[in-house]
Amino acid sequence: MHPSLRSVTLLFAALLAAALLVLPASHATAAKLQRQIKAQWIVTWAGLPVYEANIQASIQAGRYAASFRARSRGILDLAARLRTQFRTEGRVAGKVLKPERVHQRYGLKRGGHRMVLMSWQANGAVRTRIVPPESPGKRKPVPPALRRATEDPITATLNGLMAPRKGPPCTYAARVFEGRRLADFRLSLVGRARTPGVFVGKLPKKSLVCLLHARRLAGFRDRHMRQVPVLKPARVWIVRLKQYRIWLPVQLEFQTRYGIARARLAALKLQ
Repeated sequence: MHPSLRSVTLLFAALLAAALLVLPASHATAAKLQRQIKAQWIVTWAGLPVYEANIQASIQAGRYAASFRARSRGILDLAARLRTQFRTEGRVAGKVLKPERVHQRYGLKRGGHRMVLMSWQANGAVRTRIVPPESPGKRKPVPPALRRATEDPITATLNGLMAPRKGPPCTYAARVFEGRRLADFRLSLVGRARTPGVFVGKLPKKSLVCLLHARRLAGFRDRHMRQVPVLKPARVWIVRLKQYRIWLPVQLEFQTRYGIARARLAALKLQ
């Protein structure tokens, strides 16, 4: 289950970091928002903890930065030993965030690690460097023309939930490039439901339920496409914390090749 788990949990990390920084009904611009957060969440499969992630995010003085660190646990750690680090930083331009640099590092199956470095140019072009390079023929590189006007996963979600507007945050779409793969993501609103039980207390009893849809565009391996021919939408539960004026994703439920996995908020600190 680990390839799908790594991709979806990275996306949820971005979603969590974004929601913790959002002012959904405010008239303030993003440049005026200042917030720092730390959070942890746990992914379970068949009732067992298999993955954990720690997130830190901040925006202040017209700049933003967010980092994501994740590792496998329990039976998954014995089978795959997954380690991922992701950091993005950039500037605030009016009401939107513009990425400038991304540094991703993840462990390899045979030991060691690989780094994916990205930088956004003033004309919208994205430069990418992978160290060490992937084996030739492993995947078709995303053409430079398709990389233009894209965002990394964290920035895309920050923009989706941070832009000042009225209404729920489940009405957003973005084209996301993470250095090797390109995909379209969008959220759609399902309705309201009872807030699921998570590891953080004193949350609202009701939550919004949204679907997170993904469409693969380029850079995916043929083996991945054969193993996962159809991407089913993930279901996200989001609550509104009125005292902080934010929307907070508390649970993500998604389908893997081996059954349902759930990511649940485990710890939270806001400043």
